[in-house]
Amino acid sequence: MHRFGWNLTGEGVDTVDDAIVWGYTGGPRMAPGTYEATLSIAGGPSATRRIEVKMDPRLDDVTAADLQATHDFATTIRDTLTSVYDAVRTIRSVRDQVQSMAKYAAEAGRGDDLMARADTVSQALSEIEQELMQTKNESHQDPLNYPPMFDNQVAYLYGLVAPADGPPTDSARERFEDLNRQWADLRAEMEKVMDTQVGAFTQRLRDLGQPIFVPTSSVE
Repeated sequence: MHRFGWNLTGEGVDTVDDAIVWGYTGGPRMAPGTYEATLSIAGGPSATRRIEVKMDPRLDDVTAADLQATHDFATTIRDTLTSVYDAVRTIRSVRDQVQSMAKYAAEAGRGDDLMARADTVSQALSEIEQELMQTKNESHQDPLNYPPMFDNQVAYLYGLVAPADGPPTDSARERFEDLNRQWADLRAEMEKVMDTQVGAFTQRLRDLGQPIFVPTSSVE
């Protein structure tokens, strides 16, 4: 089976359900080459076929290596954006668990200070979440009223790189380096809250003999 042009795409960004993204979140275009595609039905048969992606003959001054470089770069941006949403998922999970454990302890008549501690942790985590994505957006028109946050900046760059019919530009790579520095700072903020405030909260639970459910693992 042959497919001409450069339109076959890979896996897209794993966004959170309530993210309003003004940018691209689909999969990166596959570079020219031979691939295997499998169609399967739950509980039923599957079929695998070879697919050959060929160069678009209209791209006279572009090589397969150029398109492979664009695919690789777009994949890296996609993975970064997915990791941003993974961080949002972690923040929400930890925040919910902290609040739940504090409420449970209060109802059991133990640890009167836990609710205040939980509120402090939740506030710190929420501030980071609000830097990662615009939490006020509820519809696709809301970004007109509320500024886009970090996730939309990455998605915007991804939307410029993923469909490009040529190699990545120097300006796109420079912009991604800037975004990576911001992402490193945001991850460091999150790790600090996890290591200090969440860590202190879980230690207080241990001191009270309460069950521990709050994870403090690092974010990749």
